[in-house]
Amino acid sequence: FEPESGLAIYNITMLNAEGNLWYRKDATVYEQCHSPEEITNALYKAGFSNIRALEGEEDLGISAFKGRIFFAAS
Repeated sequence: FEPESGLAIYNITMLNAEGNLWYRKDATVYEQCHSPEEITNALYKAGFSNIRALEGEEDLGISAFKGRIFFAAS
């Protein structure tokens, strides 16, 4: 994760066996991180009005998502 740009880069290697052969595939995933305010503003601009921010563990009860924020909008 690069705090200055808000960009997270993941290099992934996938292996798949087919019979006696293995196939390899490499991929790079780029994830742009945004502040809660940026996400809320973008949702409002897209026409959503009922926007809620939910914390993964506290609001959703998923301990593996502690510290992550999820949004619900309609």
